[in-house]
Amino acid sequence: MIRFIMMALLCLSSLSFALDKASLIEAVRANPALLDTPAAQNAMRENGMSKADVTSIINSKQQNHDANLSITPKIENHISNEQNSSDAPTATNENKKNLSEGLNPLKFLSDKEAIAKIQSERQYVKEEKLARFGDKFFINKNRIDASNLIIPDYYIINKGDQISIDLYGDINKNYTLKVDEYGNINVPVLGPINVAGLSYAGVKEVINKKLKPTYPTSKILVKISANSSIQVSLTGSVNAPGLYNLPAVSTIKDLLIAAHGFGKIGSMREVYLKRNAKTIKIIDFYKLIKNGELVDTTLLRNGDIVFVPKAKEQVRLRGAVNIPAIYELKPGEKLQELIHYAGGIKAQGASHSIKIKRYVKNAFSKVLFKDIKSNLRLQNGDDIYVYDISQLNKDQVFVYGNIDKPGSYMMPKSGDLKDLLSQLEYLKSTYMKYGLIKRFDESIVSFDLNHPKNIKLKQKDTIYIFNTHEIAPNQYIKVSGDMVKKPGKFQYLKGMNLKDAINSAGILSPFDTKKVQITSYDKTMMPTVKFVNYDKNLNLLLHPYDEIRLYDYYNFSPLKPVSVYGEVNEPNIHHFSKNMTLQDLISMCSGFTDRADKNHIELVRYRIKNGTRTRKIMELSTKDLNMQIQPYDEVYVKRIPEWFDRKVVSVKGEVRYPGNYVINTGDTVYDVLKRAGGFNKDAYLYGAVLTRESVKKANQKRVQESLYKLKKKVAIVAASAKDIGESSVDSKNLIDAIDSLIKNYHDLKPVGRISINIERNLEKFKSSPYNITLENNDTIYIPPRQNSVSVMGEVISPTAFVYDDKDAISYIKKAGGITASADSVFFVVHANGMSEKGDFGYFNSNITVHAGDVIVVPIQIKTSTWYGIAKDASSILYQLAVTAASLKTVGAL
Repeated sequence: MIRFIMMALLCLSSLSFALDKASLIEAVRANPALLDTPAAQNAMRENGMSKADVTSIINSKQQNHDANLSITPKIENHISNEQNSSDAPTATNENKKNLSEGLNPLKFLSDKEAIAKIQSERQYVKEEKLARFGDKFFINKNRIDASNLIIPDYYIINKGDQISIDLYGDINKNYTLKVDEYGNINVPVLGPINVAGLSYAGVKEVINKKLKPTYPTSKILVKISANSSIQVSLTGSVNAPGLYNLPAVSTIKDLLIAAHGFGKIGSMREVYLKRNAKTIKIIDFYKLIKNGELVDTTLLRNGDIVFVPKAKEQVRLRGAVNIPAIYELKPGEKLQELIHYAGGIKAQGASHSIKIKRYVKNAFSKVLFKDIKSNLRLQNGDDIYVYDISQLNKDQVFVYGNIDKPGSYMMPKSGDLKDLLSQLEYLKSTYMKYGLIKRFDESIVSFDLNHPKNIKLKQKDTIYIFNTHEIAPNQYIKVSGDMVKKPGKFQYLKGMNLKDAINSAGILSPFDTKKVQITSYDKTMMPTVKFVNYDKNLNLLLHPYDEIRLYDYYNFSPLKPVSVYGEVNEPNIHHFSKNMTLQDLISMCSGFTDRADKNHIELVRYRIKNGTRTRKIMELSTKDLNMQIQPYDEVYVKRIPEWFDRKVVSVKGEVRYPGNYVINTGDTVYDVLKRAGGFNKDAYLYGAVLTRESVKKANQKRVQESLYKLKKKVAIVAASAKDIGESSVDSKNLIDAIDSLIKNYHDLKPVGRISINIERNLEKFKSSPYNITLENNDTIYIPPRQNSVSVMGEVISPTAFVYDDKDAISYIKKAGGITASADSVFFVVHANGMSEKGDFGYFNSNITVHAGDVIVVPIQIKTSTWYGIAKDASSILYQLAVTAASLKTVGAL
């Protein structure tokens, strides 16, 4: 690991490659700040090491394993000479190597890797599946269409042919005549004419001679409009021998296409046509397939036999030829003729050392290597392979690396390296101080590209040209800061200035141009920090590894706030600006509201005096709108006295004028009921309901807190050990009861009722303590006269009863009595909102009820372990009872 860090230090310090490891370690030990340089930091980060790790290694005595420190470019070897089976020349394989990652002629290889690399330069005979040459010609799906053919004059007329005769001139007539079974056509006027066995030309002559005397001034056109069919035999080594019915204009080629070609051993070079027990033609289809010669013009006749014998000689041809295939040869044909059938050798193919594997008398095989011009006669079963031109060509050398056209080059006539280098086109960033030659004998020679000396090249040399980034670290500058659009490293280029660097990084928001921090590293790699004015140093030249840091302008010059509150349309905190006036600030808040008292504007101003912050309060008006604002000023625009927001109270039920009433601050229940015209005669004042939003929210919060505690305790009970006498069934019943209680709460949420006693005589009620001050959105409900009492909860038959008794327990009995799960207490929620608690104990404390009251018998929460659960549940039960009674009173239940 430490070797990579030392290498980074070497490159940055421009030290000699020969500097030994001990000197490097001594330099770092004397100046540990070298490990803080950008290059060293990058090297440590890439190798997963910290500064402490490197220091520990340097100070360790166990360093013998790394004694041979060498500086090797970080590059990889991608040179290979594998056999290429593509159609492109082998030389193009050089372009397929991944040269972008660099080349390393000194990369260490294990014995196995070295052997593999050497063997990769060998050429192997590659197995490939071969088809017979010419097979594809006969397996196409096209069939002969006689109607599109021109009938040759030598076509022999057969029974079933159809002859068309056209007369035009003085007389226009057409006769379509079929050759009958006797070989005649029946021509009107003339009668039957025998044409079977005549040639097409002969038929035209006979018909013209016969018709001309009858139609001397007319022109006569004779043609065959439809052909008869013939039956021929196909025998021998074909895919489908047998009898074939074909159009009478068919040739042997048409027959073979209909039969899907030759068999695997059928001869394409000798196809026999037999007629009347005689061979009348032998056809070589290679002339048609390879040279396009017209070899098959003889038309088949009824009864003809086509015979395909076994091929006498077949050979396999593979490798660098244009058409690898299995070829059929005639006796005496040689290698050069075979290569001609295959379309010749590819551009990268070698015309010498053509490999021929031959089987001798079914006893043994032998291998021959011949030149293409050899007079060697080929034999049946020969397997011929044409190799690519060897990459080990003695007249070539190879050049790889940072050049435009890597690959093979011809050895210069002079043999001088400098002459070869003059042919190369270098890419940018070529490292001109160092190149390397790797000899075929595994020795190396290094050179300077600018001064290559008098180095002589040798056969099969490989020359490596390096990119600067492969030898030395890539130089960069760094830009950072919260307002930088693309913080990070940027390529350092000679002549790069401060403006170039900052524009490359981009800016998101203003930065402090007077305080641009630049950290530079001198020759000793010690950092130097300075601040410059950007506007005055736009063209300041940067150095490799400079670090530029930009600061937010507002970090050094923070924006100062001014605040506006009260009666403006958009109260807000704004940034102070120079020469800002009170008018400007009010305008930024969209002006005064209609409620603003423009003669009472309060301004609070803060000052620092003797290290103490003081406050000054000023009363202003619209006359002071041109007053200049200072940082941190707070402006408060007061409201016009007695200007109130609209407040509404809803009055419902048995009043003369129910509806919504706008109130002023301080209005009471009396004031609103007076405006509502008083009560109707059926008004049941004892059950009057006053609801308030603030009370509703308070009740909801209180019950929700109780529910939260209850849920928490129930969860603990479920997980706790049972007391003596308790069972898991008891625990389950408790949980089920609590779940039912929680569901009831969600179904009956608090309405925010305030208990109140309203008297019919409003003037007398005016001085009552229940004549309370109203709030916005309060609701007053005066129910109609009531004549029933409701019983709810854990009774046999919850229902309402006619009010005829003042005894609460009597109504519970009317409801069938309590259930087994009923608690030992009950609640009476009176129609006026007040409530009382009774019990079914020994002393049987009873409660007097009135019309409209609601009696609630809650469920019993049994637990000997958690008394607090029962307490919390009782609180919720009470809230539910009050809520249910209130909803019953206002008619919601």
